[in-house]
Amino acid sequence: MLSAQTWETLTTGTSYILFDISFPPGQNDVGYAGGMQTTYNAEGVVIKTSDGGDTWTEVLGGTGQDGIEAVCFISPTTGFVAGWNDYFAKTTDGGATWTTITVGSDNWYFKDIEFYDANNGVAAAITNSSGNVIYVTSDGGNTWTTATGINQGIQDVCYANATTLYLVGGDEKIAKSTDGGNTWSEIYSGNFQYVFMGVDFDGNFGIVGGEDGKIMSTIDGGSTWQTFATGYENFQGAHVFNADSAYMGGTDENIYKTTNSGGNWTIEDNGAGTSHIYKIKTTANNTIYACGSQGMIKRKSVPLTANFTSDEIVICAGSSVNFTDLSTGATSWNWTFEGGTPATSTDQNPTVTYSSEGTYDVSLEVSNGSTTNSVTVTDYITVVNGVGQPDTPSGTTLACAGLDLEYTTNPVANADSYVWEVTPAAAGSMSGSSTTGYFNSEATFSGDYTIKVQAVNACGNGVWSSELQCTLNPAPLEFYLSEGGDACEGGDGVEITLSGSETGVDYYLHYAGDTAAGPIAGTGDVLSFGFFTGDGYYSATAYNGYC
Repeated sequence: MLSAQTWETLTTGTSYILFDISFPPGQNDVGYAGGMQTTYNAEGVVIKTSDGGDTWTEVLGGTGQDGIEAVCFISPTTGFVAGWNDYFAKTTDGGATWTTITVGSDNWYFKDIEFYDANNGVAAAITNSSGNVIYVTSDGGNTWTTATGINQGIQDVCYANATTLYLVGGDEKIAKSTDGGNTWSEIYSGNFQYVFMGVDFDGNFGIVGGEDGKIMSTIDGGSTWQTFATGYENFQGAHVFNADSAYMGGTDENIYKTTNSGGNWTIEDNGAGTSHIYKIKTTANNTIYACGSQGMIKRKSVPLTANFTSDEIVICAGSSVNFTDLSTGATSWNWTFEGGTPATSTDQNPTVTYSSEGTYDVSLEVSNGSTTNSVTVTDYITVVNGVGQPDTPSGTTLACAGLDLEYTTNPVANADSYVWEVTPAAAGSMSGSSTTGYFNSEATFSGDYTIKVQAVNACGNGVWSSELQCTLNPAPLEFYLSEGGDACEGGDGVEITLSGSETGVDYYLHYAGDTAAGPIAGTGDVLSFGFFTGDGYYSATAYNGYC
């Protein structure tokens, strides 16, 4: 989300139109801006700051210097400028010296330069005879090839990611490349003779600025667009801040912002009306710069806010935590780690080791050179020791196959959960992650089995407990009682039989809560309990000495 800091106008030392501005990645102090005296083939200038825009000095210019339209630096010392009369130059010493290089041929003037990283970049040019072209490099500008598929005027180019680029220009056309800029295809065409002048993307979220207050935005990589109209401004300075926020600047120094991916725009800075904004760029700490006519550069500093995160918050004693700075506006960092080694650090993203069990605070104080901001998170890191060995499980040691049984152990210090195991696996299965384990015995298994348990926490699995020795005895086979029937008064009654029996097993017949017959020894064949006259339901049980 964009902050509500105010914009300040900087003293640049030039009155030339500043068409482009570039702050190399990974830092906040060194930046370059370039332009020329008028809008058409005039004397050019490049200025440089080494203190985040507080002061600027000229590093290229003077009588005979071709006008500059594009500036792009890939490091604080290495960068490119380009402009009129086929002028394209490179410096590797921060602007102290410049070497002209050849990019393509038949170029009238260059309109834009963009690099995604130190190797991959594009340059847009207007030629003397063949219209507009895009040149592509993959070796840091040493060699360039000409892209295909360009059929429009070019005003601005941007990267969305390493392989996807967009360009805008005449007749409100938008083109897209998905192969690093080598081939292009038109994805949108608007009003004839109207011009789109600014474009910027971050992933699938992109914005386009045009004439008569027209701003277009997309959240699906250009498949669909929504339009917002502010009124009269011509918008050229487009910058996407993050996935939902963006800036657009143009006529009268007016700067608009969106915080809902282009759904609506509000004026962020109502300019003085004396300049036009051409480009908006940011630094590593998200300080924002806008450049324009009359040598204007405006700056919006982000609020200084301390914030951080880490890859772990619960660790085992002796392990390390990697901290990541999430602060805004910071140029220096002072960390304090209770219980950690080191106990303090000035690294932006330190790694800290914790040796002793406990919960520990983490503090971060950040500075921008003039003010400080700090944050302390109480009990942020929890350090635990490894877990000990659980006691031998308790529970039934002599059981009948097919039953569900519970086994327990006493709690282990520092344990987060428990793992239960039965051996052999053929005896059944274990479940449960607490001090109680649940054993589902296999009905067809008989013989010895063991139960054991181990404790688990962030340090890993502890030592298995001693094994509890147990035995599963086979349960008697299941047979069925005869279906019964009607008995005549004074008669012998109805014979109740069992469909089968096992030798070595005693059988019992039950009626009305009492034992009506038995024990009757199994014969291995159909078994008769005798004749009975009582009305109601009968049931039978079997006992083999164990089950």
